[in-house]
Amino acid sequence: MVSFLPGVGSAQAATIASAFKKFEEKTFLLLLGAVSTITMLLSFVALFAIQKPRSGVAVFAGKFLPYLNLQQLMLLLFVGLIAACVSVFLSLFFAKIFSKGIVNINYSWLCFSIIIFIIILSIVLSGPISVLILIAGSAIGIVTSLIGIKKIHMMGSLLLPVIIWHLSALC
Repeated sequence: MVSFLPGVGSAQAATIASAFKKFEEKTFLLLLGAVSTITMLLSFVALFAIQKPRSGVAVFAGKFLPYLNLQQLMLLLFVGLIAACVSVFLSLFFAKIFSKGIVNINYSWLCFSIIIFIIILSIVLSGPISVLILIAGSAIGIVTSLIGIKKIHMMGSLLLPVIIWHLSALC
């Protein structure tokens, strides 16, 4: 259902699943990865079935394959499954390497560098006014963390106005 519902992603699906059954951290991460992979693959099925892309990858594929046929869909699904299988082993291999090296990195410097990179990227891609939006979004994220609201629930702040807008357009 995640692939067909707007605004619902793998994080929301994994959180909903964990509400019914408590998972260990390792199992939850495995569930999150599996749901992400299935969601990505099913976004191609949605592109084929309803001619509407449900993910960024499907939008990109739809630009090159405007009339996705069954043979192309099967090829995309096959390649996606092979890539998912290979990525499991690559992830485990690189996780061991990075987990040993991550302790040598200055975490404060890394965070500061990422913040500066995002600000510069925001200015370059969207102009100086985007920094105000970045600051507002960051403030909302910080406040929700301080008062104990999970960021996954913030999707509702985006979905509700979109739903209302679409319903008002129907009337």
